[in-house]
Amino acid sequence: MELVATAILGVLIFKDTLDRNTWIGVILTIIAGIATSLGEGSSGIISALLIMAACISWAVDNHLTALTDGASPQSVTFLKGIVAGSVNLLIGCLIASEPLKFGSVGPALMVGIFSYGFSIMLYVTSAQNLGATRGQILFSTAPLWGVVFSTCFTMNRFNGFMLFHSPFGTGRYRNIPVEA
Repeated sequence: MELVATAILGVLIFKDTLDRNTWIGVILTIIAGIATSLGEGSSGIISALLIMAACISWAVDNHLTALTDGASPQSVTFLKGIVAGSVNLLIGCLIASEPLKFGSVGPALMVGIFSYGFSIMLYVTSAQNLGATRGQILFSTAPLWGVVFSTCFTMNRFNGFMLFHSPFGTGRYRNIPVEA
């Protein structure tokens, strides 16, 4: 749904133009989001609305990030990582049932650098070169690549369920069952 919010904000506010195929992708993403939350009752509707609110926030962030062509992707990523990491650390410390173990800080930083840091740096580069909406379209293929790489590296069998859900992004919101 982040793609949907980014595309709609892009067209309405940031003067993006989208072709027919891009609109088809946006519509398929909406259908996937609705299909994911159907059958969950009122909790599914509330969850979908909260996710949409988050996605609108991310869409604003995507467009503002794309406008930072004066700064290097590394600088933008570093600043975003420091701010987001500090806020997440504070929230974690406030809601944790146990105090922070300082021995876990280094490994957590390494995971953040290699998972969040590199992916966001690549996204910022893409957004600065292609624009926020087109960059987000590429970034939203992550569930498909996650299935491909997890299938290759974990030697799990690929199944039709994965094939159907990955291109539509629903793997982000649900655990995809994997046959062992």
